[in-house]
Amino acid sequence: MKGIPMQTGVLRVLRATAAWWWRHKELRRIGQTGQAQRLERETVLRDLGYLSGVLKVFYV
Repeated sequence: MKGIPMQTGVLRVLRATAAWWWRHKELRRIGQTGQAQRLERETVLRDLGYLSGVLKVFYV
């Protein structure tokens, strides 16, 4: 049963990340490439931190 909350958390992160990438694509489309890159970097670092925390809880 421990896997279910982790799977839910991972799916939540993936869904949120997909939404963010869509917004970044729109920023690129309107010429705000620098802002899109900055937000992409922040999103990836945030998601990695979250996923790292989830994995530590379940595998430590």
